[in-house]
Amino acid sequence: MQQHNIVIIGSGFGGQCAAINLIKQGREDFVILERRSFMGGTWSQNTYPGAAVDVQSPLYSISHEPYPWTQMFANQKELNEYTEFVISKYNLRERTHTGCNVAKVEWQDDISRWHIHLDNGEVYESQFIINASGPLSTPVIPNFKGKDNFKGKSFHTNDWDHSYDYKDKKVAIIGSGASAAQIIPEIAKDVKELHVFQRTPHWVMPRHDKKFKPWQRALLKNKFIYKLLRWSIYWALETRILGFKYSEAGLKAAAQKPALAHIKRQIKDPELRAKVTPDYTIGCKRIILSNTLYPAFCRDN
Repeated sequence: MQQHNIVIIGSGFGGQCAAINLIKQGREDFVILERRSFMGGTWSQNTYPGAAVDVQSPLYSISHEPYPWTQMFANQKELNEYTEFVISKYNLRERTHTGCNVAKVEWQDDISRWHIHLDNGEVYESQFIINASGPLSTPVIPNFKGKDNFKGKSFHTNDWDHSYDYKDKKVAIIGSGASAAQIIPEIAKDVKELHVFQRTPHWVMPRHDKKFKPWQRALLKNKFIYKLLRWSIYWALETRILGFKYSEAGLKAAAQKPALAHIKRQIKDPELRAKVTPDYTIGCKRIILSNTLYPAFCRDN
């Protein structure tokens, strides 16, 4: 049995931040348990075509770890590089045990300690547990009727099979959310036919991305400038609460009207417009940012 003062479950950004703060407090007796064969979390796991962040990277990052991003909305490759940068800077890899899937935790009242049981039979003991396991990290595939009879290739976006060549094949995507909105434009140009099955359309807003010039990337290394940019993005986004909480009319004018204009600008076919136009107020579901989704829907295939 391995004994530690603290056990962190999960090595994504949550687990990394917990570990960094423990190190800063001088609390060195901890270990990170990661169920996969590699550490890093979301942006090391999600490698589907077109994978990218949909929150501005200077904000979607650790506040005290500035990074010279190449663009405002980083793609998966760069996000993974940032993850590796954080892991390496704080030597978190040597504190992480991979291939350790936690099956259950039990409180031992007689010794006032936790026992963390792995599914391979190993047991860790600790005084404290920090759970950073990531509630959305496990793919959930509904048990569709007839799914077991399907003879073609099938996999979840969270577990993309890069060994499979989908070019010139008939492909179906079930779902039309944030991941699908990134994959569809990326693979539409390569497949013979692409069928998208949606339950409910999402509101889609333009993605105001920008490439950072070399001198801007140099400035991003400065902690003060990085923090200033981060806070400006934060408060620009936070002002949306005025519409979401206090003025539906203001929300529709500031967000829903531009989203409708986005549909009209990029889709000319009235029937297709109707299919992608939600019947609910913007903000009731996650808003998608994309400049390429609607043009992909307009392709002949």
